[in-house]
Amino acid sequence: MPLRKRGTIYWYRFSHGGRVHEGSLRTTSRTRAQKRLEKLRQELTAARFGERPRRTFNEAALRFAKEHFKTLRPKSRLRYGTSLAVLTDHLDGIYLDQIGGSHLSAFERARLDAGVSPSTVRRDLACLSSLLSRAEEWDWHQGNPVKPYLRSRAKAGLREGEARTRYLSLAEEAALLAAAPPKAGEVFAFLIDTGLRKEEFASLLVSDVDFSRKEVRVRPEVAKSRRERRVPLLPRALEIAQRRAGDRIGAVPLFPTTAGKRYSPNSSVLYEALQKACQRANIPPVSIPRPAPHLWLSAAPGASDGHRAC
Repeated sequence: MPLRKRGTIYWYRFSHGGRVHEGSLRTTSRTRAQKRLEKLRQELTAARFGERPRRTFNEAALRFAKEHFKTLRPKSRLRYGTSLAVLTDHLDGIYLDQIGGSHLSAFERARLDAGVSPSTVRRDLACLSSLLSRAEEWDWHQGNPVKPYLRSRAKAGLREGEARTRYLSLAEEAALLAAAPPKAGEVFAFLIDTGLRKEEFASLLVSDVDFSRKEVRVRPEVAKSRRERRVPLLPRALEIAQRRAGDRIGAVPLFPTTAGKRYSPNSSVLYEALQKACQRANIPPVSIPRPAPHLWLSAAPGASDGHRAC
């Protein structure tokens, strides 16, 4: 008997090509155990004749998460994890060579019917596309039907949403900073003047500030591009950095919490303070203010553009 139980778990043992193969099938279900045993035998036969064994989406997803996730930043890892979870709900047990336009279309319809935005569906499919590209590298599968599908569906509206950047006028900026508590106001002003992302701001250390050169260093492990970059400090931002650093030196947060620790990029404390300040200033809500690159020079002394990005 190729199948037998050890406790409640089914195991297999059979001979193939002059060798004995034995192991756990990791299930208590006889039906599932039979299917897994048959799959093992098919893969061994395919390998013997130089054929590529068929791989399921589940197998690819596990390897993709194990090998690819460690190269991603926490936020991207969370996004990919969410996409893989919903993809698994729709592609559970399906072989990679079975994934085609019909599966992709059914996935898109189901997600849109569930109230998900087109841009989110596109990100889910982009995750699947990345997985299939990796599967090609592993020699598990040939072809990536997601790429042409996304190109064709973009014409029908399945595309990334418009950027949600809103621009503060200089009058709104002044009203916002006046309405914010002193410490929060300094943070908002520093973010406006430097354009740092939330993760970059939260990770900023006193040792990252070069006061003589009037610039801050964004470390590679923090930067979205994974490349170090230098950000000039305008007079207001430089004054805030000097005040916040005080006589502290070394790898300590430039903007610590009340407990003396670094802010978490996912903390809601600053976001909530910003929304309350917007309410008091009687201006529309904004996200953490960050100027668009092509408008950054408008923040320099003497500029007259009149708007900031948020």
